[in-house]
Amino acid sequence: MYYLLLILLGYLHKRYTPYLPGINTSNNVAEAKKVLKMSRKRKQSDIDFFKLTDSSISHAFKEYGSIKNLNKIINESWISALILPLKTIINRARPYQINKKIKYLKSKTGNTPSLPAGHAFQAYYLAYILSKKYPNDKKKLNNIAQKCDLVRVKAGIHYPSDGKLAKDMVYFLIRFNLI
Repeated sequence: MYYLLLILLGYLHKRYTPYLPGINTSNNVAEAKKVLKMSRKRKQSDIDFFKLTDSSISHAFKEYGSIKNLNKIINESWISALILPLKTIINRARPYQINKKIKYLKSKTGNTPSLPAGHAFQAYYLAYILSKKYPNDKKKLNNIAQKCDLVRVKAGIHYPSDGKLAKDMVYFLIRFNLI
């Protein structure tokens, strides 16, 4: 009961909560070093893309519809509603919370625990949905999704494995016809 109360408190705060136990992610320190290296290699184009997509990844896919319609596709997914509770239960610290040398980009949306990566999940999900409508653009759509994922790692707010899990979740849902 106590643990459920702590999860609820974490969910209400919508950020990593150090007083909550999380699933063991012992690779945080090693992976944060990778994030540090990647963040030091970010370019202005990465920063610009991060700023474009921070409030919504739909902006990266705007040539495929209005932002409103693209957001509607993302928000209608039943699985999207599970991302925040999953983040709360897993409760993984952000890379910059583990490695203070990471100069992370401020985010309007990066105030939740790190895993799974919500932006990456939404990007891979939207790329899949749009590729059904635009099959000739499947590679381009997947590249956009990958860029949405990678830019948040370079921003210092996600580990590479956060995006990998999000991508794997989408592919799992596709494989079992759940989306």
